[in-house]
Amino acid sequence: MVVDYDWPMGGIASEIISFISEKIGNKLKCNPIKITLPETPVPAGFYLEKKYFFDENDIINKVIKIFE
Repeated sequence: MVVDYDWPMGGIASEIISFISEKIGNKLKCNPIKITLPETPVPAGFYLEKKYFFDENDIINKVIKIFE
């Protein structure tokens, strides 16, 4: 799992997952997962920003899904 406050395409999360997949992709027990911002412009309103940015609960929920 790679967590990055960037867009999903072209960010460091994509590069890390690409590198890992190239080196040891067939040895992984599950597919690599990245948590990134949505691929849309950052909203300007306070309430929209709260929905746009992820927090620790979003990360924890993704980790739980990996182990289910």
